[in-house]
Amino acid sequence: MAKKKKTAVNPARGYATASIPSKAKPEKVEEPAVIIAEETVNVQESEDGAKAKVENAKIMIQQTPEELEAQLERDELQLLVEKYSVKVRKDATRLTTKVQTDCRVLRGAATHLPLATFLPDELKMQLIDLVQKDALESGYQAHSNSWSKLLAEEETTVRCWTLFEALLGLGISQENIKSVIGALLKNPPSSDPGVYIWGFKEALDFLSLRLEESELPSYISGKTMGSMGTGGIEDDEESDSLPSPVATPKLKSTTNSTLSSPHKLDLNAQDTEDDLHASDFESDVEPENMLSIYLAIKERLYRHRPELVEKAPASKKKWKKTVPVVPPSGTLTPKVQKLTDKLRLIEADVLFDQREADYSWDSRKSLIMHDVITPKRGPQLVASQARGSERSITVGGESPETAPTSVGTPDGSDSEDEDLLGAMFSATIEEEQAPTSAPPTSDGPAVWLRDFGKVSGMSPRRVLEDACRTRNSKATLTFHLVSPTAYASRHSVNIKWTKDQETLPSDTVPYIKIQQVKSTKGPNLMTALKFTMTTIATPDPQQSEAFVATAALFYLCSPSKEDKTYMKLPAVWRDLYAEFGAARKEVIDDADRDRLKMIRSIVQEHTEREEEDGIVLASAFRGRNLDSPRSNSSRNISPTKLSLSGPSIELKALWERVSTTPNYQRMLPSRIKLPMHGFKAAALAAIDSHQVLILCGETGCGKSTQLPAYVLEHQLSQGKQCKIYCTEPRRISAISLAQRVSEELGEHTGDVGTFRSLVGYAIRLESKTTPQTRLIYATVGVVLRMLESAKGLTDITHLIIDEVHERSIDTDFLLIVLKTLMIERPELKIVLMSATVDASRFSKYLNGAPIITVPGRTFPVQTRYLEDAIELTNYIVSAPNNERNMEEDDDGTIENATSGIPKQLPGYKVETRQALANYDEYRMDYELIVNLMEKIARDPKYAKFNKATLVFLPGIAEIRELNDLLSGSPTFSQNCWVVPLHSSIASEEQQHAFLLPPKGVRKVVLATNIAETGITIPDVTCVIDTGKHKEMRYDERRQLSRLIQSFISRANAKQRRGRAGRVQEGICFHMFTKYRHDELMAEAQTPEMLRLSLQELVMRVKICGLGAVEETLSRALDPPSSKNIRRAIDALIEVGALTSMEELTPLGSQLAKIPADANLGKLVILSALFNCLDVGVTIAAILSNKSPFITPFGEKQRADTTRLAFARGNSDLLTAYNAYTSWRKVCQSGNMSPFTWCRKNYLSHQYLQNIEELKGQLLASLSDTGLISIDRRKMQQRSKGKTSFVQIPLVNDTNSFNDALTSTVIAWSFYPKLLIRDGKGWRNISNSQSVSLHPSSVNKTPTQAQQNIKLLSYYSMLQTSGSKHYNALSTTAVSELPLLLMAGDVEFRAHAGVLVLDGNRGRWKCDEWKVLMGLKVLRGRLGEYVEGRLREPRREVGMGVLRWVDLFERVMGRDVLEKERV
Repeated sequence: MAKKKKTAVNPARGYATASIPSKAKPEKVEEPAVIIAEETVNVQESEDGAKAKVENAKIMIQQTPEELEAQLERDELQLLVEKYSVKVRKDATRLTTKVQTDCRVLRGAATHLPLATFLPDELKMQLIDLVQKDALESGYQAHSNSWSKLLAEEETTVRCWTLFEALLGLGISQENIKSVIGALLKNPPSSDPGVYIWGFKEALDFLSLRLEESELPSYISGKTMGSMGTGGIEDDEESDSLPSPVATPKLKSTTNSTLSSPHKLDLNAQDTEDDLHASDFESDVEPENMLSIYLAIKERLYRHRPELVEKAPASKKKWKKTVPVVPPSGTLTPKVQKLTDKLRLIEADVLFDQREADYSWDSRKSLIMHDVITPKRGPQLVASQARGSERSITVGGESPETAPTSVGTPDGSDSEDEDLLGAMFSATIEEEQAPTSAPPTSDGPAVWLRDFGKVSGMSPRRVLEDACRTRNSKATLTFHLVSPTAYASRHSVNIKWTKDQETLPSDTVPYIKIQQVKSTKGPNLMTALKFTMTTIATPDPQQSEAFVATAALFYLCSPSKEDKTYMKLPAVWRDLYAEFGAARKEVIDDADRDRLKMIRSIVQEHTEREEEDGIVLASAFRGRNLDSPRSNSSRNISPTKLSLSGPSIELKALWERVSTTPNYQRMLPSRIKLPMHGFKAAALAAIDSHQVLILCGETGCGKSTQLPAYVLEHQLSQGKQCKIYCTEPRRISAISLAQRVSEELGEHTGDVGTFRSLVGYAIRLESKTTPQTRLIYATVGVVLRMLESAKGLTDITHLIIDEVHERSIDTDFLLIVLKTLMIERPELKIVLMSATVDASRFSKYLNGAPIITVPGRTFPVQTRYLEDAIELTNYIVSAPNNERNMEEDDDGTIENATSGIPKQLPGYKVETRQALANYDEYRMDYELIVNLMEKIARDPKYAKFNKATLVFLPGIAEIRELNDLLSGSPTFSQNCWVVPLHSSIASEEQQHAFLLPPKGVRKVVLATNIAETGITIPDVTCVIDTGKHKEMRYDERRQLSRLIQSFISRANAKQRRGRAGRVQEGICFHMFTKYRHDELMAEAQTPEMLRLSLQELVMRVKICGLGAVEETLSRALDPPSSKNIRRAIDALIEVGALTSMEELTPLGSQLAKIPADANLGKLVILSALFNCLDVGVTIAAILSNKSPFITPFGEKQRADTTRLAFARGNSDLLTAYNAYTSWRKVCQSGNMSPFTWCRKNYLSHQYLQNIEELKGQLLASLSDTGLISIDRRKMQQRSKGKTSFVQIPLVNDTNSFNDALTSTVIAWSFYPKLLIRDGKGWRNISNSQSVSLHPSSVNKTPTQAQQNIKLLSYYSMLQTSGSKHYNALSTTAVSELPLLLMAGDVEFRAHAGVLVLDGNRGRWKCDEWKVLMGLKVLRGRLGEYVEGRLREPRREVGMGVLRWVDLFERVMGRDVLEKERV
């Protein structure tokens, strides 16, 4: 026999002392203990308070351990409820409100996501099946690092509770919510919930997979998440007092002890078993306790299921033993079955006396019935008993309302023993019907009478009317007496609103039925409501009217804690109002405890299961050494071995052979005549004795050709190894200077870059060097790329930077690198050269470097200005002309709009002064330029200047305009060469500018600032300078390039003027006033670092491993602003090249190996990953170089028509790619001359060849990333007279024919450069600015089929001249669905069926839950595929990942296109 339990122990005594509330709750009696005699203690007002405490303490002391444990658990749960319920309910309500707002606002403003094109029904089912299969395999398996162990059990439970309340409020069933919580505990969300609560988005994902589409809310019908929680309103009841249907909320069970609620036993209650508490008896029952335990168990069953203890004759035996009538075990709940089994076990005991038990039960039953029909009074009513009294009456026939019935807690959890007497009965309100005249019957429902006595003050009716009219001034209230008797009055009140009001909460106070009429304007709005007294009455109609008015006021005002309207009530009704609040709180607390208990049990079961399975937290440290210097960083550059080697006899012999050749000797006299020759010894001595030299050489001194040659000769003559790099700002300068120096060294024409030459050149599109090359002319960009390579600048012994005065962004960045490199490599020699430079400033920047100034060798140049040109030509300006030239091409706006017309102009004719007064110096005056050129050509006074004229113009548009005018001039239409010189013109055409025309033929060169420095046109004797140039400026705030037309600086004017005096005396006409030159012009032009995009510069800093971006760039000669640096960093973060901590991402690490800007490098990488490599690499080469389309002068219309014939995929880039592939086919077929074909189709053969060569460089760089595998030896093969094309690996080029996929990859790469259709125009999603398309775009004039295009990707943006309009260049149409699969940050808001792109840049709605979930998973898997390939490019991709990539390709229409091709 088990050990006997002690009747009094310390824990029980401690509990009784600490836990008994100050206000006793007599109706909540604990479950019967072993001593039944002390089970029910009725505390009356007349009894002594101390005696009540003693009696209560006796009951608690005599609790069983199981009952004590239950009580302790209840108190613990109550503490959690009091601590967290307000916050939980607040968070859940906030989420519900947000969900409703999203459903109403977001979905209403969202665009419908077109799915039919990409997701037909068959493919849609395949997507959903794959998502479900993927979820079964990996989506909801337990994580090794369980989240629940990272938090305390209490915090975990509270989070789950908040989620439970939120989902319940949104209409999700409890069973589904339990499944959701279990799944989230196994696979907790790792992302920040943001504005939502923990696990909400993951819960919706789980439900999307678990439930059928028909079980989920429909986005179309309006039954969305936001409309599911309607506050318990039902439509199935009709009210006799309201003209429209009303809804009756179902009541929860309530103890209502504070209302002294009497109860009537309901023998038909079927759902009360959940309130039973079945204690386990692990040991045998002592014989002396057997009867008391038997009676206690039988009382529990009788109070909840009376039919289970009803007696029926067992047999016709003499002792008349009876047994209870028990239904089959299958119809009983587990708790009831357990009590029944206990009862049978005691009855079967041989020591049990059945007759004594039956006699005792009859007595106990009488006490129970007496207890039920006698209303008990709680301590809260003590204050009001003087004013009101209660009595029970039975009224039959007046209404079908029933007395309160016993109802279990909502979630079926156990109730405490103290609830069994007071909380198991609650009112079940049915539809109110009209009173009848039938007499009362004894079997009618119980109506409890309560007398509130005489009350003075403002009536509750008046207070209710004021409160209603505060909400709605036209609200009407109608009171009705619904009871048929005068001694038991009951009232109802009808409230009708003229303005819709929010529905009231579903919880109710006892004795009151509420009905609400739904509004047609929303699920949570009502137009009328009705309150009716049901099972309580008052002695007179005045009290019942006040009672129902107080109840209605409680419903209307209690949700708002700030509403103090009830304070106007008299004291009696104010106390009743407080009783309603206490009753509501008790009901809510009961439900919260039960729900919290259920949730905590789920959490505990999960924790126990994890402990049993042996799951432990795993800790791993990843990403170590991320900040270590890169292997190719300039910090790791070691000193060159060449400079440390001793004198070489072979090099001395080589120099002897070179210096003794006839060609070398023949060129030597002309070299000696150059001013630079006189400073040869000083320059070489300074180079030997100092690490840095600054050489200021005037125009014509020979610095660019002579100093590099002097250094080469000096090194070779001493037998020293050398590798000299001389940087030039332009490709044409690098090529022409290399050719000139090669000739001066006695080498033959065409030897540059071969094994027969010591000189070579390296530009971006081509490199002509060999291992024997000692002197290399290169663009600055090439040298910067060398810094990023493994070798870096280790082979370079001398670095000469030419034209530093131009302050290009590459040059300034190179100086930043060199400042660090000078410390690490003291043997490296650096020379800075320029025609005009602030030498002292550069010297200070480079630690006091010596300066050598070399005078120029130029002939005198006569300088004339605008006033001289007008005076010479007698030009007349009749009126001010403010027209601006506007062209489709590289046009821009004019800056520095300050007048340069002097007020005083002595020495000039009146007509000249009058013309200047009306002159618009900001306008390109072609008429004056042509008149001036004709005057110089015909006037004998200027005959010595008219053989070759160089005209400086701002851009290609101005060159075209002047070219057309000269073609129509009799002077220049015959016996005259008109040669355009522009960076967009093919190199072979530019060479005509350097040729000497035949005798009697004039030459006119129309050039931009490309002819300003670096190149020399030897026969030019006359220069006409318009004084304007166009320069790109990057607006970091708007993320667009702007082509600005502005006046040049004085340094530029000096350079241009010097072009006229290279071979003889010359003349220069500046088309601006002398006053502007002397007073308004800047001394030098703005450095590019202050006006160009900083994105590429930021990438270079990270690639070279120079440290923090802002700190590195702050070391520049003219550092950019921190604001612009920050914007550039943010843009790179948006591309995905940098993290938020400004560290290289996997994408950024691979972009570092691609010789292109971030967007183009991303295009190359993504095209390799999605097997459209040829398209991606070709387009990147086109955008890095120049468009292959050309527009000859006078043939623009035919060129545009021909270009449209190549149109493909509604894309300017795919159109250019189509032209390229056509050219490639012509070259490979050999059926037609490529040159002829190019001229016919207005394409540049040279540009196409440059594109092909650049493709090879991009592919070679791409192979370094490991993403593709190619044979690099084949890339350099080139047959004589025929272009050899790069072979693209077929495995990486299976989708180049798929325009939908390639357009998507382009849009992904350029994002967020995206336009969205806005009416008839376009809007930039980045800044919401209106944008136009460039006139040359294939999308400028859309066809009927193109009208449906909603999105356009673009690569660059230009602002047009004289207006605020922006033109987008290189546009590509893209569809919404493919774009959302990888671009930007897409938020899938399943509760509203909306996809939100980057906060608010774009919103689309989807009508199907499972499709939305499928798109979310597909996007995630594609992102994982790209991330994995970038991190481990050489690792083989698993089949599980490949099936997602294959599905994506099928979504993009691969199978359909392949069938069409076949």
